Amino acid sequence: NYKIYDQENTIGIISELKLDQANISINWLINLKKFNFKFNYNKSSKDEFRSDYLSFNINGNLIKNIDFELSSSLIEKSPNFNFKFFRSAYKDYNWYNSDLNNEKISNLNLKISYKELLVLTGDYNLIDNYTFFRESTNSLIGETDNKRLAVVNQVEDQIKYYSIKLFSKVDIGKFSIVNTAKYQQKEQDIDILQDLSTLNVPEWITRNTIMFSSEVFNKSLFIQTGITFNYFTKYYADYYNPLISEFVTQNYREIGDFPRFDFFFNAKIQQTRVFIKVEHLNSSFTGYDYYSDPFNPYRDMSVRLGLVWNFFS
Repeated sequence: NYKIYDQENTIGIISELKLDQANISINWLINLKKFNFKFNYNKSSKDEFRSDYLSFNINGNLIKNIDFELSSSLIEKSPNFNFKFFRSAYKDYNWYNSDLNNEKISNLNLKISYKELLVLTGDYNLIDNYTFFRESTNSLIGETDNKRLAVVNQVEDQIKYYSIKLFSKVDIGKFSIVNTAKYQQKEQDIDILQDLSTLNVPEWITRNTIMFSSEVFNKSLFIQTGITFNYFTKYYADYYNPLISEFVTQNYREIGDFPRFDFFFNAKIQQTRVFIKVEHLNSSFTGYDYYSDPFNPYRDMSVRLGLVWNFFS
């Protein structure tokens, strides 16, 4: 409780939230011969901590071997509790923001798949009043290396976010090639934010796997082995703040643009399974500029071994 830490300055300070909220929901599902239709509606009884949404989903198989799924949603919700209210023993981590606007999100999603070979997904979002935590320390004078502070920010202008994702799986004999590639982009007017870009995402993400699978010794042993390649382009990644258990936006240190190869081997005989995985096996010869977030390097090459033995089949 905040009052435990600062007994002398608690006059007029809110130490807890005492609010209640009720919701009414309607779910409607129709199953027809060629397609399925789903409708969801939720309405909050009060404006404070609102969670309103309206969504629909249509999926079906109008053309042989080609499935589709079209969905859309309108969402209006209050920023979460951490944005509204936070108390701690740290002087800079105490706030009560009663004037934050509700976030509004409009979404349209289309998914088309051909058998199990190809899946194409497109997503488009309009986001108003995007709320986030911002790094407030000065990176130019080295403050961020010694002290990192997060403050609540809300974007008044609209953010447009869209993405296209392609998944494919091709089997050639006992070999399989699995590819996932995603392109994403966001549009935002950053002039009013003093050149602060928010909702930062890598432009390209790709994951590619080639593997060999076979049953040997009269199909008593199943083995699978292969290599996976991972890559994403550089971007200003958020970092995790353990004090508030939230991710924080920063615009001074980029991560990404490094390849990562993983080797794996799996074997299964009856109820027993053995696996070996060598992660980031290329770390020693493709450079050491790899990070999992702006302040923490990604791990070097590591080997994982495992044995799973089920007593019952």
